[in-house]
Amino acid sequence: MKRRIFLVLVLLLVVAVVGISTAYTHQVSAKQQQQPQDTGNADTDHEALRSSPLSSSGSCGLERWAVKTGTDADVGLINLQSTTQTTIASLVALPTPSNLPPNNRIQPTETTVFQLHETLTEYKLESDSDYHLILADGAGNTMIVEIPDPTCVGASSPLLPGIQQARSEFDARYTVTDTFQTANVPVTIIGVGFFDFLHGQTGVAPNGIELHAVLDVQFGNGGTPTPTATNIPTPIATNIPTPTPTNIPTPTPTGTPPTSNLIQNGSFETSGSWTYTGQNLPICTTTRAHSGRYSLRVGTTSGQQGDSIADQMVTIPSSTTSMPDRRQTSLTVVCR
Repeated sequence: MKRRIFLVLVLLLVVAVVGISTAYTHQVSAKQQQQPQDTGNADTDHEALRSSPLSSSGSCGLERWAVKTGTDADVGLINLQSTTQTTIASLVALPTPSNLPPNNRIQPTETTVFQLHETLTEYKLESDSDYHLILADGAGNTMIVEIPDPTCVGASSPLLPGIQQARSEFDARYTVTDTFQTANVPVTIIGVGFFDFLHGQTGVAPNGIELHAVLDVQFGNGGTPTPTATNIPTPIATNIPTPTPTNIPTPTPTGTPPTSNLIQNGSFETSGSWTYTGQNLPICTTTRAHSGRYSLRVGTTSGQQGDSIADQMVTIPSSTTSMPDRRQTSLTVVCR
């Protein structure tokens, strides 16, 4: 009898232990399922995506995507023929918008094409197929500029040709992966102003300002294509009569010449002073620097179509009497 009671007690003890173990296992499993998964990529965890098998990552973005890629209702307000030189410090000082509309632009920032001369520190491929570039200045300010995948951009977007150009320029220099890579090279970036939502992006500005989309990228130590040699026919000598020299009186200078250079930022070392217009916008570049770090590239290296113009207004001193009717004139550099 005692043996039978003992066996019953042992059996009850085993059942109790198994039940407690099973309950604990379910509790631990439930806790593990409740824990958020750390993907190691804070830049894309909060991005809504749509499937796009032809894009670089297989997905395109949704968040303010029309504004990012130029298919929004206000894209016609952007003047693509004019760029404004600026700095990271100036852009991060802009006030943070209280509202970010999905299909409209915040004027004037998001209707302006900006040009930056800064340092590219890091880059990577985002889950929405954008190239995520981090720029930094010497004062420790950083901001993000992004190049969308052209396959994620609507065919009607006026930004598409620039996006395709910028993407090709970057691909010619770097192989982009979904992991941050270090660059630390000077770059000149042209792109449209854009305010993004703040969700812990690496390199993000405090006010969320970006250039999105980037329309042109020039690297500080990039090469210039070597022109192709062509056969130039030798001109045939012809007898040209020697003109009879005539005495041309030497003009007497009038007025007091200016004692300082009237042209501002003539070496293109800083932002400002110049206004860029034309079908192919001039670009400040370090490719062929002169006395300093920069020079101005007017036109394109091949297939020039239309004008490429840089100009500024200079003031003629009042003491100059040789131009009595004009005290201001425009200095223009044009490539046709």
